Amino acid sequence: MKLGIDTNGKRVYTRLGASMATTTHALRSSWIESASYDDQTRSLVVTTRNGGSYEFLLVPPDVVEQFVGSESPGKFFHAVLKGY
Repeated sequence: MKLGIDTNGKRVYTRLGASMATTTHALRSSWIESASYDDQTRSLVVTTRNGGSYEFLLVPPDVVEQFVGSESPGKFFHAVLKGY
């Protein structure tokens, strides 16, 4: 696993495998802890602070970028991600 910092100063973890790269973003949210995105399958897994997780399939990369860069990840989750 590789740790980096994105352009917004947030921690980003990348797990490299034989055929995939999954990037995990630590989010600043009272409800959402992190979001992991697999570029190959376009699947997004959102992990909440209470231990729950939600998987969304076929999420475009630009939607993920908007999500991790949003001022309120929780509001974005309910308004946009639930549609996937």
